Amino acid sequence: MIPLLSWWLPGLLPGLLLLSPRDGIDTEPPAPLAFIHVEANVGGASGGHMALRIGDFVYHFQQTDASLLELIRDDWNGFRGDYAGLQNRSLHIVYLDVAPRDIDRIARRFSLAWVDQQIDLDRVVRRRDDVRWLEALRDGTPLPPLRGAGLLAPTTGCTVDATDLTDATALQDTVAAALGSDFVRDEIGRLDRALAEFELAPDSTDLAPLRELLSLREALHSIDERRPLAKNAIVDELDRAGRTGLLPPRNFAASERPLVAHFIDAQRVTIVALLRSRRPDRALALHVAIARHHVLSRSSRLDRWITLDPFPDDARCAAPPDPDDRLAKRRAAAEAATAADVADQVRATLLVRATHDETSLAALEAVMARRREADRRASGEPMRLHCGRMVPSRGRSVEWPIDRAPCRLDSANLTDRAAAALASWQASFGTIESRCAYSLTGHNCVTELVRLMNSSFRDEDAVVGALGGRLEPGENLAFIPFLLHDQVVANLRITRQETHLSRRLDSLARLGQSAPGLLIALRESMTLSSTLYQPHASDGEFLLFTDDVVLTRPLCGVINLAYATGQGIVGVFTAAFDDGRRLRGALHGAIFSLPELVFGNVRKGTYLEEGAGAEGA
Repeated sequence: MIPLLSWWLPGLLPGLLLLSPRDGIDTEPPAPLAFIHVEANVGGASGGHMALRIGDFVYHFQQTDASLLELIRDDWNGFRGDYAGLQNRSLHIVYLDVAPRDIDRIARRFSLAWVDQQIDLDRVVRRRDDVRWLEALRDGTPLPPLRGAGLLAPTTGCTVDATDLTDATALQDTVAAALGSDFVRDEIGRLDRALAEFELAPDSTDLAPLRELLSLREALHSIDERRPLAKNAIVDELDRAGRTGLLPPRNFAASERPLVAHFIDAQRVTIVALLRSRRPDRALALHVAIARHHVLSRSSRLDRWITLDPFPDDARCAAPPDPDDRLAKRRAAAEAATAADVADQVRATLLVRATHDETSLAALEAVMARRREADRRASGEPMRLHCGRMVPSRGRSVEWPIDRAPCRLDSANLTDRAAAALASWQASFGTIESRCAYSLTGHNCVTELVRLMNSSFRDEDAVVGALGGRLEPGENLAFIPFLLHDQVVANLRITRQETHLSRRLDSLARLGQSAPGLLIALRESMTLSSTLYQPHASDGEFLLFTDDVVLTRPLCGVINLAYATGQGIVGVFTAAFDDGRRLRGALHGAIFSLPELVFGNVRKGTYLEEGAGAEGA
């Protein structure tokens, strides 16, 4: 059995991969350049997927909910953990024989394309936020949350621990010594005047500077009022002690105490530098630095690790295991134990590093938070999921500090501005939509990957010289992932090929080595008896796995189709009680049984819990 978190470790520990070469997760040297073909699975994954690995990064195009193609940049281990692990899809990797200078050229092209896209997407998000803020100001409703403001709690109406006040006072004294005793209040006064005088140009709806002023004002008030940490913004090892079967938190080792002191000093230096700075986007960074100072000071005082919770407010959530499913509960307990072991690895890795920076602290925050999520799942609670790096950014709505609306606007003017902001947002989205709209055959994850690769070079001859051949987007049905994979092997210079098995197949191979036998194989071939897979509604109704058989696949497909049909008949009678869930699962199961009748395979089962959602194509 391979627990969920052993596949989620890349997402669980993005920082660990940066901290130590001895991580045990990916022991081979990073592939300089490689195409990755991801096998198909149910739902939006039924067509397969393609990606390009450049060093430790993987670039690939995903279809968004708005039917747009978005260029995604993942770290290799996180990509593998998501697709081969959670989505249970084998990865076929072709390593290319390309000169280092050409790899650098391709890496720069993909990196610049990703940055340009992020700028465009951020512009759309800002304009969407403009709409929400102008509508809130117009309607007199609470303002949308400010990112980072929720890390610290206003002192109004709450009881503040005296020791927390000591930590906040120490920060006050540091700022006063570096910048003067009146600096913070003078800055708050300056921001209040700026808010009072804030005006938009007649044709502008950009409230990003206004949001930055408000966020910076909140951060300064956090220093001036000695605001404590928000209770829901931290991860405390003591939380684990109250969960069944978990040991109490481990106190700092002697070698860890200087590390904590180093982190505290680093945050004080960062805070002073940000207060001196005039960079226009410093508010979030200041919120995070203040909160980190307070949480590290608390850690030092209590002699155990306490960190900020870096999960984003909109993190997806996996449903808890069925309380009546003993196997699922055992798996969840094993996952929690695995997460705890890896957290200990991070702590040990931090101690042997020569230098420590924000990356080190972010890695610790990530592993502590993900371990707590695993503990929650083991205790029968939902577990948050998020692949990739995270920055503490918990939001909180703030009150408008000035008596009148901003920009000297009355309600009628705010109505006009909100309408203009909506039009601006729609126009920005429309521009991206026209350029990035998804098309099944002409503009999908395969064709755009090839186009971007080719655009790294000045002409066709340069492409052929660098890669040994040329791929043409969509030519000879190469908009289909597995056909492009074949063309890569046939046309380009390659050094080797390898396959990373899907989670179930990898688990099956391990089980076959430790407990070989026909009865074990038969047990694991059926969804109802398998110990390596738990049926999910999103996978549909099916009985037999067919991704590990070929000659008997049509027979298995007939059995799966019959099983789905039977479930559909039952679903007709249970629809009134389960809202048609069984009937929909039966239809889903029947559809994905049809390829099996002609030796094809799409469905493999997933390890995405209901409510977690699937990412990518």
